[in-house]
Amino acid sequence: MAVLSFLIILISLLIYAMSSSIKHDGKKPVKRIKPRKYLDTNLLYHGTSMEVALEIFNTGLWLIGSSRPPAVWLTDKISEAEFYAEEKGAIVVVEVDPSIILTSHNKDCYYTFKIPDAQPGEEYLRIPALKPLAVFSAADRSIIKQK
Repeated sequence: MAVLSFLIILISLLIYAMSSSIKHDGKKPVKRIKPRKYLDTNLLYHGTSMEVALEIFNTGLWLIGSSRPPAVWLTDKISEAEFYAEEKGAIVVVEVDPSIILTSHNKDCYYTFKIPDAQPGEEYLRIPALKPLAVFSAADRSIIKQK
């Protein structure tokens, strides 16, 4: 299992190395999709502070922030997750259950799992369909933790 997780992360990093940067255009959601598949699993990324990334990884709980719409925001571009993590932050590699429906934003770069009634900054939610697999540093992409 650890070897499979490592291979998934390695392939994700290779895909990132071959991809180009994405420009933000501020468009509204355009369609509902399932995330892309890599090695028979669905991987997306969540960029945040190191503290929050480790909290998500260790507990499986997500704190809904003040973003609009209230949601867990994910991306399929490591470069976008790095932008939100900033240099001292981290990126959570998330396995997404294939049955979950996400809303696509900004040319399919951002995906949200909407939680319309969430109280931003006040409640932690366990979302079984979003399973943290690993955390790596946004600064040098070293793996901090993995399952």
